[in-house]
This record gives sequence, C-alpha cells and structure tokens, in this order.
Amino acid sequence: MRWREMLLAVLLIWQGVQVLFTGALGIPGIFLIHVNNIFAPPPGQTAPGSSPANPAAPTAVPEPEPPKPAPAASNLPSASDLQGWVRGEAREFVGGVDKEGNILYRFDVWLDAPDDKKQRIASIDYAFDAPSATPAAQSSSDRASGFRVKFGGLSCAQQVAMTVNFDNGEKREALINGCQVLDRGSR
Repeated sequence: MRWREMLLAVLLIWQGVQVLFTGALGIPGIFLIHVNNIFAPPPGQTAPGSSPANPAAPTAVPEPEPPKPAPAASNLPSASDLQGWVRGEAREFVGGVDKEGNILYRFDVWLDAPDDKKQRIASIDYAFDAPSATPAAQSSSDRASGFRVKFGGLSCAQQVAMTVNFDNGEKREALINGCQVLDRGSR
C-alpha cells in the first residue's frame, strides 16, 4: 500500500508543476485540460487587496497599431532621364600616341542635370566599355563640375555604365552609348 501513496504523491506534484509551467492538467499527448490562470479570482469577484471593478466601465481593448504609410513614390530621375543628361567631349592628346603609334584621345564625361535634380545626387560611378580606356572605372562626387570624369583611350567607349548614388541611399543605373554622347557635346 505504501507504493500507491508514493505514486499518488508523485502524480500530484507532477500535475502541480505542469499547471504552473504549462497552464494545463493531464498527460501530454493523451489528454490535456487547459487551465486559464488558476490564481485569478472567479468572474465577478476581485482579488484581495485590489479595488472592485466597475462593471459599467468598458474593458480596455488594445487599439490596433495604425498601418505604416506606404513608401512614397520616388521623385528621382529615371534611367532615361539620366541618359538624356549625359554629355561628353573628346580631344586629341597633343603628341599622345600609344606604343603602336596610334593617336590617343582624352574623353570627358559628365552629367548636365537640372539643378534641383543635381542637388540630390551624392556621387556617380562610371565604368567604360573600351579596351583601351585608362582608367576603366571612375567615380566623382564633384557636383560643381557635373560629376565630370576623364579617361584616355584610342576610341570612344561603346558603353558607359553609370550608377548614380542619391543622398537618400537610392541608386539609379543607366547604360549610355559613349560614342553618341560625344555628338551631344557641351550643348
């Protein structure tokens, strides 16, 4: 008879611990009876030491969090705007030739953007697709010069990959035909 009393005591202790930690009575996996806060007073009564609840007062329901505003549409220039603002210029290096005797040219590329748009630009990264371009990639943060960069080469860049970095962290990328840009010049 002693073993039955011990088994009952262990079961009661186990059930008590289970209620405290999981809020349920029973045998996990077989049956559970969920107990909602067993230490709370029954409905309509107050806990000792607390003020009686006002039955006429509405219960406080937390208000839902207001929805976050959708990100504002960016008023930054598009890639096609950027393509239209790129300007270029080429001139022959006086006495400049490569080791094979080919004439070298100096190319300038810059952005002729409206002032309100230019003020939003932090820097521009350029990459030139021309086998002889030296240097092949550059960056400029000189707003006063229109983010002008210069490179040397035998011919114009077939493409100029341009990444415009704005002051808010956004970026715009554009591909420009480096030879067509020269036709626009500094108009």
